[in-house]
Amino acid sequence: MQLSSPAQAIEPLCESSLGAAVRAAAPLTLGLYGTWMFSIVLVWDVFVAVVLGSRRALARMDRILAWLTRLSGGFLVLFG
Repeated sequence: MQLSSPAQAIEPLCESSLGAAVRAAAPLTLGLYGTWMFSIVLVWDVFVAVVLGSRRALARMDRILAWLTRLSGGFLVLFG
């Protein structure tokens, strides 16, 4: 099978995904999808920042920070 454009390679993937659902959507609907996703991600990020930024969480993380650093360094070595 020879492809004449990159779009032909992506086309089968879009037919079975969200791309197919939003391909024919109106611009207003696409704007609402984007606003919805932006809002949900923003709320989640703020929630995580508040929870992890509390004094209690910082004190707990301070005790395990050395091990977390070693563990993340080990993963970087493995993936590197």
